[in-house]
Amino acid sequence: MQSKLFLLLLICFLTSCEIITITAPVVKKEKKIDIVPTSPNGAVLVLMEELKRSNTYSGSDLFSSNSFTKLKAIDRLYLVSEVDRYKRIISDRYITKLQNDTIANNNIIVYVELNYKDIYKFNTVLIDTLWYITELKL
Repeated sequence: MQSKLFLLLLICFLTSCEIITITAPVVKKEKKIDIVPTSPNGAVLVLMEELKRSNTYSGSDLFSSNSFTKLKAIDRLYLVSEVDRYKRIISDRYITKLQNDTIANNNIIVYVELNYKDIYKFNTVLIDTLWYITELKL
């Protein structure tokens, strides 16, 4: 009688507490954004990489006019000093958040949060098959 009671208490004790838990591993899918200007986020990321590498001439190639046309070479040359200013402001920071706001099919505003505190606005437009930046508000 005493052994049956002991066995019953032992079974209740072992079933009430889990010694080993078997679960499937949690798989996190990271959102991958290609760093090519075939998407609005990609155009912004290409500009950020060019600024981090101090390549302001290539960074100025990613800008376009507000009339949805590519900039001429002389306009891009005038824009180099402005892109250099952006480089001094943005280059040593890292991106913490990207958010899109669609204005039209060919016009998307990308909000970029840097270092969890500063939010910058990139207005991007689709010209041919690539995205270009028309406006950057710091």
